[in-house]
Amino acid sequence: MRRLFDQEYNSPDLAWLNLRSGSRPTEKQIREQLEEMWTRYHPYADSQFQELFARSPDERFWEMYLAVQLLDGGKELLERRAVTKAERDTGPDICVLEDGGKIWIEAVCPGRGDAANRDRVPEIRALSEMPDLNNAMAVVPPKREVELRVASAVAAKHEKFADYRARSLVDVADRCVVAVNGGHFWAESASGIFPLAVSALYPVGSLQVIFETTDMSVETLALSSSELIERNGRLGIPRSALIDQSFCSLAGVIWSRRTIGNFFWQGHDFVYLHHPTSSAALPFNWFSWEKEFSFDLDRNGLVVISVVPETVSAF
Repeated sequence: MRRLFDQEYNSPDLAWLNLRSGSRPTEKQIREQLEEMWTRYHPYADSQFQELFARSPDERFWEMYLAVQLLDGGKELLERRAVTKAERDTGPDICVLEDGGKIWIEAVCPGRGDAANRDRVPEIRALSEMPDLNNAMAVVPPKREVELRVASAVAAKHEKFADYRARSLVDVADRCVVAVNGGHFWAESASGIFPLAVSALYPVGSLQVIFETTDMSVETLALSSSELIERNGRLGIPRSALIDQSFCSLAGVIWSRRTIGNFFWQGHDFVYLHHPTSSAALPFNWFSWEKEFSFDLDRNGLVVISVVPETVSAF
C-alpha cells in the first residue's frame, strides 16, 4: 500500500502540496494524522482515491474521515475488493453492512458556488482585513447562501441515488443517506441553537421567544415557519427535502463542519437529520450522533422539530 502523500501528481491542490512538504509543525502533524487515517480507510477506497485526494483534498478528506468515524463507531463497511470490478469505482462512496442489508452513503462537500453566482457564499473576513473597522460589526453571516448550498447538494445526491438504482448499483431495499460537509464555508456555516442544515432541509425559520401576556415571563421557545429559501433574481427553492414524499427513498442527511484543519484534536461533530416519512429510515441512536433531528408534520395541530434529547415546537 502506497502512503497517501508518497506519489507526485499533475495539478495538485496547493493545500495538498503544503501538507506534503510539512514545512510547518502543524502541517506535519496533520499529514501524519491523515496518513494514519489512510491506513484504515485504504481497503474501502476507490482505486483513484490518492490522486483525487491530491487534487481535491477537502472533498476526499470528508469521505475518508466519515468512513473512519463509522468504523470507530463499530460499523462494518463493505471493502472494495468485495465489489465487482465493473462497479468498484462507479457506485456510492460508502456502504455499511448491517443485519443482512446495506446502507449506502454519498459524501459531498459543496463549494461556495461559481464566481458569477449571485447567491455564492461570501467569505467572512477577519477584522484585521476590514477596510473600515467601524462597519465591521455590520457583516451579516450568509445564512441563506449556506442553506442554498446544502439544499442543492442534497437534491443533486438524491438524483444520483436514483441513477444508482436505475443501474442496479443500489437495490430498492437498500437504505440511502447523504453526508454533507460544510468545510468550504466552515466559518460562514457556524450557527446558534440549530445547524444550518436543519433550516435548509426542514421548513423552519428563525427562533422566536413566546412570552405570557401577564408578567412577560418566557412561555416557550418556538420556530417560525418558512417554506422557501430565497434566491437573488430567481424563484426560491423549498426547504422541504426531508419532508417531501419525492425524497422518501432518502433515509436522512448527515451534517458536519469538520475540516482537514480542525479534525484531529477533537471528536466528530456529526448531526443526523431524519426523513420522518422515509420508506427506509434509520432508527434513532443508530450512531453516536452529536445530535439528531426529526420533523413531525402533525402533532396536535402544530409542527414540531424533535431534537434528541430535547423537543422544540415550531408554529
